[in-house]
Amino acid sequence: MNKIMVGDRVRWECHAGTIRGEVVNIHLDLNAKNELCPWLTIEYIHNNKTQTCVLNGTDSYLKMMKFRVNFRDAG
Repeated sequence: MNKIMVGDRVRWECHAGTIRGEVVNIHLDLNAKNELCPWLTIEYIHNNKTQTCVLNGTDSYLKMMKFRVNFRDAG
């Protein structure tokens, strides 16, 4: 997976369909296997309400979710 940065506009596939949002935070924490991995906090709009979700940021998980960076502000 290419480098992901705070502020990136992204999309991914899940049970709810294609979701589009913005990465608002990235942090390292342990997963269920007690391994250190990146976690992406993403803010998106659903039913006219702002929602947030946290996704595991490992390459294999993001590939499975068909995660893509749609837009990155050059500034």
